[in-house]
Amino acid sequence: NTVYDESFEYVGENLTVNRMRLPAVGRQHLEKRLVCQASNTQLMTPQFKVVVLDINLKPVDVTILNKEKQISADKKYEVECKATGSRPEATITWYKGSRQVHKIAKTVNRHSDDEHQISMLSFIPLIDDDGKYLTCRAENTAIADAAIEDKWRLNVHYMPVVTLKMGSSLNPDDIKEGDDVYFECNIRANPKAYKLAWFHNGQELHHNVTSGVILSDHSLVLQGVTRQTAGDFTCLAANTEGKGTSNPVALKVMFVPTCKEEREELYGALKHETVHLKCEVDANPPVVTFQWTFNNSGEQTDVPSSRYTSQGTVSRLNYTPVSDMDYGTLSCWGANSVGQMRAPCVYQVVAAGRPFPLLNCTVTNHTSDSLHVECLESFDGGLPQMFLMELLELPERTPRFNVTVTRAPPIFEIYGIESGATYQVNLYALNAKGRSDPVTLETVTFKGVAKYIGPVTTVTITPVLTCLLATAGALLLVTLCVAAALYRRRQARRRPTVKLESLDMDDTLSHGAVLITANNTAPSPADETDPDIIPNKYERRPLKGFMKIYKTPPQRRRKKDGSEEGDFVSETDDVETTLNHLHAAKENIANNTHIVNNSSTLRAHKGVTASSPVGSVPVLTRPNHVHPPNTLGPALNHAHPPTTLGPNHNHKLGPEVVTASHRIQ
Repeated sequence: NTVYDESFEYVGENLTVNRMRLPAVGRQHLEKRLVCQASNTQLMTPQFKVVVLDINLKPVDVTILNKEKQISADKKYEVECKATGSRPEATITWYKGSRQVHKIAKTVNRHSDDEHQISMLSFIPLIDDDGKYLTCRAENTAIADAAIEDKWRLNVHYMPVVTLKMGSSLNPDDIKEGDDVYFECNIRANPKAYKLAWFHNGQELHHNVTSGVILSDHSLVLQGVTRQTAGDFTCLAANTEGKGTSNPVALKVMFVPTCKEEREELYGALKHETVHLKCEVDANPPVVTFQWTFNNSGEQTDVPSSRYTSQGTVSRLNYTPVSDMDYGTLSCWGANSVGQMRAPCVYQVVAAGRPFPLLNCTVTNHTSDSLHVECLESFDGGLPQMFLMELLELPERTPRFNVTVTRAPPIFEIYGIESGATYQVNLYALNAKGRSDPVTLETVTFKGVAKYIGPVTTVTITPVLTCLLATAGALLLVTLCVAAALYRRRQARRRPTVKLESLDMDDTLSHGAVLITANNTAPSPADETDPDIIPNKYERRPLKGFMKIYKTPPQRRRKKDGSEEGDFVSETDDVETTLNHLHAAKENIANNTHIVNNSSTLRAHKGVTASSPVGSVPVLTRPNHVHPPNTLGPALNHAHPPTTLGPNHNHKLGPEVVTASHRIQ
């Protein structure tokens, strides 16, 4: 409601005009309302018209939204550009360098307080785009010179682009053996290459001054090249994006002709026999001219060109010796644009023929199935020779075996010949012209027993089989030893042994001899209840009751109850011994042996007395038995009459003697 201009003027009788000028229309005037009002009296309502300002505006800002520090070549990227403040919509265009990019996808977004447009560009950067600017331009076509721009400098990373070329000062078509050559490797890479390698025919080269290979920054130097140096050369560079290989550069080295066969060839020929000689060389360039020479005894002559032909790197000569002077050395010379070959190809032509027969052939070893023959070589006919032995079975002379020896001396060996056959042995010397006359060894017979001819099965003795056989043998030996030991032990147990053990001589008044059977004794139930943990073989037990025994001297000892039975006294100065009569009863050899001291048992065994030499074990004696003289003590060197114990004899009980399996009183 602000009055901006009240001026007016009359134009004509009924026309009043007001002209208003806005000198600086700006963005603040957009969509403002201008009201033009006219009135002539208060009696009427004023008339008015309203004008709304619609203003064309320039773009205020344009921005590339996703600017990356680096991008990789040959990869697809989406780039956005935003333009703001244009009325009507801004026109957005893209430029790469100075050229416009037409592949654009456009999206427009409108807001109440702002208007902006977004343009999306899809592009694939190239190696050549590195360092260029990608420009986004926004302009309002209704306003002249209203365009604004935003730029992005492209940093394109790519694998090395490598190019190789020979040194600029060299002529690739004029490199000879002995020349120096160098190559230059140009690398274009972002980021910079961290590795550079050189290759010759696919094999990597390494710095070696001795061999004439020098690697510098971006160059390769080859000193004194040879024909082996020729080939394709490449260089390879690598960075974080990958590896790049250069174009191959071929190195051609020109050299004089050289023989393909470096050795001297020998040809044997008869007179008027034609020998075909072929001379083939390596050369670069391959255009070669040939010349042949002949030398027999120090005199060298040229072979007429009409006698040989040449084509490329091959020359052929047909040579026919007519006389002895035609045998000698033929030399083939070749030359090209580089020069003449340094050494010719040599061919020796000698008078050739069959070799002479072998000499002094002797059978040095002859068995039932083998033959060994030794000979001496003779003249070889002018050519290399070898040797042959043939075995012909008689009487049909059917060829059965042959042996060839390629080098001197001629020594022949053959094995596996069937026994019982007779052969004729022929020996030859051979060369390219044929074989010599044979040397024959007549009727060589291989004697032997008749053999069964049939399928033969061979058993291979492997280490595993050997170990198994040895183990089986050892087990068998151990088994036999154990069986023998068990057998001997069992036999020893079956053999009954009777042993008489005596008590101390001091106790002979009240002790007798005890008969003990060492084997074939079965344990009694009383033994099983024996409280001893470790049973002893002998054990003394005191007399029944606590009686004190007084020994009476023999001269004061008297007979009781008027009986002389039961006591036997032997008087001597050296030994005083009193033996109690022992009566042994053996009821069963497999059962336990019992020693009985009561009088009833003694009466059942009358006529048996016990006697013992001094210091010996008591033995059982029969009545009327006389000891041999000088074997018993002085007091016992006489016959003992039989002695019996009466039923009323008072036999004193001796101490108990306990064995491992019995208790005997």
